[in-house]
Amino acid sequence: MEKAFNWFFIIYGLLLVLWWLWNLHPLLACVVVCLAFLAALARYRDERRKQAAGFWVEILSPNQLRADTDGWAVVYHEEAQTIFFYGKLMPQGKNILKVPSALRWEQTAPAWAREKRALILQRVSQGLDPEHDSLKEEE
Repeated sequence: MEKAFNWFFIIYGLLLVLWWLWNLHPLLACVVVCLAFLAALARYRDERRKQAAGFWVEILSPNQLRADTDGWAVVYHEEAQTIFFYGKLMPQGKNILKVPSALRWEQTAPAWAREKRALILQRVSQGLDPEHDSLKEEE
Protein backbone atom coordinates (compact mmCIF):
# COMPACT_ATOMS: atom_id res chain seq x y z
CA MET A 1 0.00 0.00 0.00
CA GLU A 2 2.81 2.40 0.91
CA LYS A 3 4.55 1.84 -2.44
CA ALA A 4 1.36 2.64 -4.37
CA PHE A 5 0.90 5.72 -2.19
CA ASN A 6 4.42 6.92 -3.08
CA TRP A 7 3.85 6.34 -6.80
CA PHE A 8 0.62 8.31 -6.61
CA PHE A 9 2.45 11.38 -5.30
CA ILE A 10 5.29 11.01 -7.81
CA ILE A 11 2.87 10.87 -10.74
CA TYR A 12 0.77 13.70 -9.27
CA GLY A 13 3.90 15.86 -8.92
CA LEU A 14 4.99 15.11 -12.48
CA LEU A 15 1.55 16.02 -13.79
CA LEU A 16 1.65 19.32 -11.89
CA VAL A 17 5.05 20.17 -13.38
CA LEU A 18 3.81 19.21 -16.84
CA TRP A 19 0.70 21.37 -16.40
CA TRP A 20 2.90 24.31 -15.29
CA LEU A 21 5.17 23.83 -18.32
CA TRP A 22 2.16 23.64 -20.64
CA ASN A 23 0.87 26.95 -19.30
CA LEU A 24 4.34 28.45 -19.62
CA HIS A 25 4.99 27.24 -23.14
CA PRO A 26 3.23 24.25 -24.81
CA LEU A 27 6.19 23.44 -27.05
CA LEU A 28 8.47 23.21 -24.02
CA ALA A 29 6.06 20.77 -22.38
CA CYS A 30 6.06 18.61 -25.54
CA VAL A 31 9.86 18.59 -25.63
CA VAL A 32 10.05 17.56 -21.96
CA VAL A 33 7.54 14.75 -22.53
CA CYS A 34 9.51 13.50 -25.55
CA LEU A 35 12.80 13.57 -23.63
CA ALA A 36 11.23 11.72 -20.70
CA PHE A 37 9.84 9.11 -23.09
CA LEU A 38 13.26 8.63 -24.72
CA ALA A 39 14.92 8.27 -21.31
CA ALA A 40 12.35 5.69 -20.22
CA LEU A 41 12.77 3.81 -23.50
CA ALA A 42 16.56 3.73 -23.09
CA ARG A 43 16.20 2.40 -19.55
CA TYR A 44 13.71 -0.25 -20.70
CA ARG A 45 16.01 -1.37 -23.54
CA ASP A 46 18.96 -1.57 -21.14
CA GLU A 47 16.97 -3.76 -18.75
CA ARG A 48 15.89 -6.02 -21.61
CA ARG A 49 19.50 -6.30 -22.79
CA LYS A 50 20.59 -7.34 -19.31
CA GLN A 51 17.85 -9.96 -19.13
CA ALA A 52 18.73 -11.33 -22.56
CA ALA A 53 22.44 -11.58 -21.71
CA GLY A 54 21.70 -13.24 -18.38
CA PHE A 55 24.36 -11.20 -16.56
CA TRP A 56 25.50 -7.64 -16.01
CA VAL A 57 28.22 -5.77 -14.17
CA GLU A 58 27.38 -2.86 -11.88
CA ILE A 59 29.99 -0.41 -10.57
CA LEU A 60 29.34 1.09 -7.13
CA SER A 61 30.91 4.38 -6.08
CA PRO A 62 32.08 5.13 -2.52
CA ASN A 63 28.82 7.02 -1.92
CA GLN A 64 26.74 4.02 -2.91
CA LEU A 65 28.85 1.77 -0.70
CA ARG A 66 28.87 4.23 2.18
CA ALA A 67 32.54 3.37 2.46
CA ASP A 68 35.74 5.35 2.70
CA THR A 69 36.27 7.96 0.03
CA ASP A 70 38.73 5.65 -1.71
CA GLY A 71 36.61 2.48 -1.66
CA TRP A 72 34.56 1.19 -4.58
CA ALA A 73 33.01 -2.08 -5.66
CA VAL A 74 31.85 -4.07 -8.64
CA VAL A 75 28.79 -6.27 -8.40
CA TYR A 76 28.51 -9.16 -10.84
CA HIS A 77 24.87 -10.16 -11.37
CA GLU A 78 23.90 -13.45 -12.96
CA GLU A 79 20.15 -13.92 -12.97
CA ALA A 80 19.19 -13.62 -9.27
CA GLN A 81 22.68 -14.26 -7.86
CA THR A 82 25.39 -11.70 -7.12
CA ILE A 83 29.07 -11.52 -6.19
CA PHE A 84 30.77 -8.41 -4.81
CA PHE A 85 34.34 -7.40 -5.55
CA TYR A 86 35.81 -4.54 -3.53
CA GLY A 87 38.54 -2.20 -4.65
CA LYS A 88 40.46 0.94 -3.91
CA LEU A 89 40.37 4.21 -5.85
CA MET A 90 43.91 5.41 -6.50
CA PRO A 91 44.71 9.14 -6.79
CA GLN A 92 47.39 8.35 -9.37
CA GLY A 93 47.54 5.33 -11.62
CA LYS A 94 44.88 2.71 -12.10
CA ASN A 95 42.16 1.93 -9.58
CA ILE A 96 42.59 -1.54 -8.09
CA LEU A 97 39.80 -4.10 -7.93
CA LYS A 98 40.68 -6.98 -5.62
CA VAL A 99 39.71 -10.48 -6.72
CA PRO A 100 40.33 -13.68 -4.77
CA SER A 101 43.06 -16.08 -5.89
CA ALA A 102 41.95 -19.36 -7.45
CA LEU A 103 42.43 -21.24 -4.17
CA ARG A 104 40.56 -18.64 -2.13
CA TRP A 105 37.83 -18.52 -4.77
CA GLU A 106 37.23 -22.26 -4.31
CA GLN A 107 36.94 -21.73 -0.55
CA THR A 108 34.79 -18.60 -0.41
CA ALA A 109 32.79 -18.29 -3.61
CA PRO A 110 29.14 -19.33 -3.64
CA ALA A 111 28.49 -22.82 -4.99
CA TRP A 112 26.96 -21.53 -8.24
CA ALA A 113 30.12 -19.52 -9.05
CA ARG A 114 32.92 -21.92 -8.06
CA GLU A 115 33.35 -23.41 -11.51
CA LYS A 116 32.86 -20.10 -13.34
CA ARG A 117 35.80 -18.06 -11.99
CA ALA A 118 37.47 -17.41 -15.36
CA LEU A 119 34.19 -16.49 -17.05
CA ILE A 120 33.08 -14.19 -14.22
CA LEU A 121 36.44 -12.40 -14.05
CA GLN A 122 36.46 -12.00 -17.84
CA ARG A 123 33.00 -10.43 -17.75
CA VAL A 124 33.95 -8.18 -14.82
CA SER A 125 37.10 -7.00 -16.59
CA GLN A 126 35.08 -6.23 -19.72
CA GLY A 127 32.81 -4.03 -17.59
CA LEU A 128 35.77 -1.97 -16.33
CA ASP A 129 37.57 0.91 -17.99
CA PRO A 130 40.98 -0.54 -19.01
CA GLU A 131 42.63 2.89 -18.87
CA HIS A 132 41.64 3.55 -15.26
CA ASP A 133 40.91 0.18 -13.60
CA SER A 134 42.82 -3.07 -13.11
CA LEU A 135 42.21 -6.41 -11.41
CA LYS A 136 44.57 -7.47 -8.64
CA GLU A 137 44.54 -11.02 -7.36
CA GLU A 138 44.76 -11.20 -3.58
CA GLU A 139 45.84 -14.14 -1.46
